[in-house]
Amino acid sequence: MNGFFGNSRVKILLPEFMQKSEKVMRMFGMGKQADGLVLKMNRAAEAIMQEVKALLVDSVKMTLANAKEILTGSQSYAI
Repeated sequence: MNGFFGNSRVKILLPEFMQKSEKVMRMFGMGKQADGLVLKMNRAAEAIMQEVKALLVDSVKMTLANAKEILTGSQSYAI
């Protein structure tokens, strides 16, 4: 929670093509809705990070296992 939203260095803002609309929303008193959209985008990114972490760890494990096989000669690889 707040891994993205609470950190200004990685906080996800509205895409550039939507920033004009965001300004208009705020001019018409819809700042709360604009803030809610930004919050939801950041919460979605925070939620997916557990899956991303698992994929990254699995990828590193596979790469290390492949490197070990190459170094120990348990498989032959054509170059």
